[in-house]
Amino acid sequence: MKHNKRSYRKGNPRGTKSKFNGRRFRRYDRAGIQRHAIRLYEKENLHPEIIAQMLGISIRSIYRWISWFKSKGWDAFQLPKPQRRCKLNEQQLGEIVLLVLTHTPQALGYETTLWTRKIISEEILKKFGISLSEVSVGKILKRNKVTPQKPIRRAYQQSKQAVEEFRTVTFPSLVQKAKEEGALIVWLDETQARSDANIGRTWGKRVDTPIIPANGANPRINVIGSIDQNGCTDFMTYQGNTDSSVVITFIDMLVRKKKEKIYLILDNAGYHKSAELKDHIKEHHAEALKFVYLPPYSPELNPAELIWSHLKSHGLNRIITKTKGIFIETVELHLRKFTGNYHLGKRLFGKKELAFITDNMPDLLAA
Repeated sequence: MKHNKRSYRKGNPRGTKSKFNGRRFRRYDRAGIQRHAIRLYEKENLHPEIIAQMLGISIRSIYRWISWFKSKGWDAFQLPKPQRRCKLNEQQLGEIVLLVLTHTPQALGYETTLWTRKIISEEILKKFGISLSEVSVGKILKRNKVTPQKPIRRAYQQSKQAVEEFRTVTFPSLVQKAKEEGALIVWLDETQARSDANIGRTWGKRVDTPIIPANGANPRINVIGSIDQNGCTDFMTYQGNTDSSVVITFIDMLVRKKKEKIYLILDNAGYHKSAELKDHIKEHHAEALKFVYLPPYSPELNPAELIWSHLKSHGLNRIITKTKGIFIETVELHLRKFTGNYHLGKRLFGKKELAFITDNMPDLLAA
């Protein structure tokens, strides 16, 4: 390494004309200036303080770059690859991004509802006469913060107007009514737990799909459950089909346990609207319980659905249950985690799709 670098003098020392030209580095990032500073230090034998003055950079930065150079050489200052100019202008980019975010390919005549880079490339060619490769389309989307994601399925029969009305009118008025009466708001739902539920992901060799052992008998059990505005949950497992008698049994247990009046929010399943159920409620719980129905095909409005999701993704996807008895015990053990810890239930309300609940009940997520 060279020694006796020229000492620092104020002003421009004789014989130290700088070859640095600011215009030359406009198209480079900081690595270009860093490399130039090291050339002045190594090849022109200039003192770091002189280099700092010439380039208008702090002396600490110069010493830091010299340290990097001594440890890694020129590899410490890699110049960026110049980006190719996008063939689409800002207006065209905006139109494509809006198209992807607000429409499905099926609405444009394709057989699929999922966007692919190939389909987007075809749409760009149709709309603007510009041909782009799939790789270029992916880069353009990524730069505009559009990324590939697993979509959430919504029933096409769902009425957006009905959902919006429930969020902005029905539920806020229900919260106000419950406060005035000192009543509880409770959500109810049913599911079937299966041993062959989605197992998620695991690590394995790229070309070989991992194989895990499973119970070929696929044991299953039905569950009915509820969660109230305080995060308290209740569950009941049962065999056989879900019908009005199952719902009646669970509601009877729920009313005995809760001391307050209950506004029970549930979906539009036939056994939730049967004459048998309505007659039972009218005869035994007319003052203690009132039904509130969700808009049709809107499971995302029910926080009880998230309990089943938690059960399947955290309770059943990492285990092997060799017998039906062990499987049922595993399901009940996981559900008891909710009944024993209301904080776990309250955390479900933090999901963004349930923001309409926390907006109207701001103290819901309080400890």
